Amino acid sequence: MNQEADILIKGGTFVTPGEKEKSGKGMVLIDGEIEEVAPTSYLKKNYDPRKEIDASRKIIMPGLVDGHIHNAQIMLRGSVNDRLASLPPVWLNYLIPFEKKLTKKQVKISSLFSMINMIKSGVTTFIEAGGPHPDEIAGAALESGMRGVVTKSTVDTDPDVPTYQETSEIIEEYEGLIQRWHEKKDRIQIWPSLREIMLNSLELSEGLFDLKEKYNTGLTMHLAESRTEVDYCLENYGKRPVELMHDRGYLDTGVVASHMIFLNDKEIGHVAESNVNVVWCPTVDAMVMGPSRAGELLEREVNVLLGSDGGVWNNMDLLEQARQARTSSKLVSNSMYHDKVGIDVNHTLMMLTQFGEKAVGKPIGKLEEGYRADIIVLDPGTNILPGYDPEVSIINMASAGNVETTIVNGEILMEDRELKSLDESVIVEKTNRLADNLEGTIDNLKSELT
Repeated sequence: MNQEADILIKGGTFVTPGEKEKSGKGMVLIDGEIEEVAPTSYLKKNYDPRKEIDASRKIIMPGLVDGHIHNAQIMLRGSVNDRLASLPPVWLNYLIPFEKKLTKKQVKISSLFSMINMIKSGVTTFIEAGGPHPDEIAGAALESGMRGVVTKSTVDTDPDVPTYQETSEIIEEYEGLIQRWHEKKDRIQIWPSLREIMLNSLELSEGLFDLKEKYNTGLTMHLAESRTEVDYCLENYGKRPVELMHDRGYLDTGVVASHMIFLNDKEIGHVAESNVNVVWCPTVDAMVMGPSRAGELLEREVNVLLGSDGGVWNNMDLLEQARQARTSSKLVSNSMYHDKVGIDVNHTLMMLTQFGEKAVGKPIGKLEEGYRADIIVLDPGTNILPGYDPEVSIINMASAGNVETTIVNGEILMEDRELKSLDESVIVEKTNRLADNLEGTIDNLKSELT
């Protein structure tokens, strides 16, 4: 008698970055988690799935992991022109003041709209890098079906910053968040987050790391993202940002440090030694920071993920971010060393998928038995065909528009480009009304800066 199962994705070419021996044509069986990845004939004889997805001539691959996103900031999409982006620092003078003005309801709508963008782009897991009203972000993630790490924005050094709170208040609020949401439905995690060294006291850092250890969570931080930050750390602590965090024991395998642009050679050694996770956001880092040393970090076997940094900067298409990352790495390596490879295709795919396992602490990012069933199906369309090498084709040609099906934790969130977990038309209508309501607020913030 055939065994029952939930979903059988059949007839496609599955791509498992970093594991060439597992790539090929076949089927993926889902029964809560990934049950089997095997040739078509074997699965047909042994299982009776409740749902079949025909992936003939399509690509089956692990879901994408966005390592750095600000869900609420999507409502600033299209508002940051070149002049505004050039005013230092845009995150302190524009992004954080905007977040402060959002109500709980507005954050919920923004987050749901952000998650629609992610699901349609093939992102199955995200790491929120610090947002307002984190309960609303967690609630949106639960409703959407996505796997998400939720964090809150933290500021305790300067009362003039709109989102300032007392150190003890932040720690107390975080503990409540963890108790309410952490490990909800096996999809939601709550991590402490350090917004920025200039905005976070060492007392807060110590308190949030204590919470990380107490509840066995991860921790996110923005780090080495600006020249101002480097100067601030040297002036106040006599050390560069990464050096300071390393020497205080704040870099380890459970930490996700984002941007990491302004690293010297010594700090690259600290990063490799500490086994910390790094997130590179190619678009925003190129726009307002500088070239990444991600290629050198990967050579030192550092776990590097890619991030969109949210909808304020781009269309949240992580496949597009991967292409930009690979192109910019080639630009640096070719112009400086006449090395035309840069970051290779396989490593780029791993940055999108399997490197998320170590960062998030969950078995994700692989098409492998026992892993969470976070899977996407790509329709090659006219922009990928004929696609002789699927890995090359995904990185060089694919976009969010090729993502046909998105599955998280064995649940179908999108099939044939139709959302199943969320009502797209209702959320888009709410987003349009929210945009109308926020237009005056955005205009006022911009006029104050320019």
